[in-house]
Amino acid sequence: MRQVEHTPTAARPLTSVSLHQLAHARAGDKGERLNVALFAYDADHYATLLEQVTEERVLALFAHRGASRCGVIPCLTWRA
Repeated sequence: MRQVEHTPTAARPLTSVSLHQLAHARAGDKGERLNVALFAYDADHYATLLEQVTEERVLALFAHRGASRCGVIPCLTWRA
C-alpha cells in the first residue's frame, strides 16, 4: 500500500497514512489511456493530495505497465 506523507509544519506534524484513508478513486480506460480520479473524503485533505500525488509518483506507480507519460490535473472546484 502506498503511503502519503506531507511536509511537516507546526500545525501539521509529519504523519504517514495510506492513500485510501484520505481519498477514494474512480478509474476508466479509453483505448491505451487510463484515467484515474481521486476524491478526497475531507476537504482538509485536498491540499495534502495536491502536494503528494505528483506526476512523478503516478508515473512511477504505473511504470510496470509501460506508462511513459502522465498528467495530474487538479479540479479546485469539485467536491466529493
